[in-house]
Amino acid sequence: FMHRVINREALYYGREGDQKYRRSLAFIVTQTGMEMLGDSDILARGLTLTLAQTMTRRGYDVSQSFAGSEWTRPAAMNRPADVHRVLYYRDKEWLHPGEMLKAALEQVRNWKEMYRDICIFWILSEHWDADHWASHLELYQELNARAGNQAWFIRTGEKGNKQTPATAKQFRRYQIVESEMLWRD
Repeated sequence: FMHRVINREALYYGREGDQKYRRSLAFIVTQTGMEMLGDSDILARGLTLTLAQTMTRRGYDVSQSFAGSEWTRPAAMNRPADVHRVLYYRDKEWLHPGEMLKAALEQVRNWKEMYRDICIFWILSEHWDADHWASHLELYQELNARAGNQAWFIRTGEKGNKQTPATAKQFRRYQIVESEMLWRD
């Protein structure tokens, strides 16, 4: 018995089990559509690819969906074809945030048995759900309860705009990325 303890073999049977359940998931939701054109679109797609690569290196399983007029099924981010999908997917309609929040929540519910931890990274326009967030408050609260829910808001336009996005406080953490960074240097 002491030999097994010293060689760290005493807990061997405790390590056996479903390794998939022990894994964590980084779920990236990227806003697309008419609200995300030009610089916003470039930043959103670049940030999506960067987050996917970073979280993969940290040992997470990574999936990605687009949110706009329609919800896309989550797809893994581990092949060159996945990069192509992120770069070339197009949605030419207007955003339906309530439906997108419901779809994300349903997806998290489906994954809860598979993953120990789920982190959702939303990549959104600074105007995401600005007019109707109060009517979606329960959806935000349930997403926060079920997953690490954080947002990256993309701000375009005038330099020096310090106003916080309307829905920023509905996420556990948020960050603002300004389009001006594309044109520096």
